Parts: sequence; C-alpha cells; structure tokens
Amino acid sequence: MDTDGLVVVKGSTKVANKPATFVQLEHWVNKHCKKADGLPLRYVMESTGVYHEAVAWYLYQTDQSVCILLPNKAKHYLKSLGYNRGAGAIQE
Repeated sequence: MDTDGLVVVKGSTKVANKPATFVQLEHWVNKHCKKADGLPLRYVMESTGVYHEAVAWYLYQTDQSVCILLPNKAKHYLKSLGYNRGAGAIQE
C-alpha cells in the first residue's frame, strides 16, 4: 500500500508451511519491500483453520507486525474497494 492507500500487488510466492521455510518468506518480502518509503511492514493473513498459526507465531517471535483476519472480513473489505477476490481484478 502506498501513502495514498493504493494497493498494488507486484509479486507472489509460495512457501511450505514449515518453520524451515519461514526465513525464505522473510527474505522474499524484504527483496520486494521498499523500506525507504517510511511505511511500516505488516503481515496480514486470513485465519484458515490452524494453517496460519505457525507462520504467524514465527513472525511474532521475530518482532514482525502480524494481523490475522477472519476470511469473511477480508472478503468484504476487498469488495468495498472494488476488488474481485477470486479473480484478483478490479470490478468496474
């Protein structure tokens, strides 16, 4: 998100849900993150059963800012911005 509140997805990646790969996630995020823009970095994830817990706990223990959202809240928020969650596109 930029200073105007515009969200732009510039890349995506997949990592296994194992503690050994969480470091890879941090490296990937740092590679794609602009730290000079002065905006804080926040990891936001949906609560998907128990699958989010391990990575959320790892990030919390490494002093990262973590937000966990209920899936329906994330869906309605994106819908309010005009995003089609399934297609990843903006609805006109």
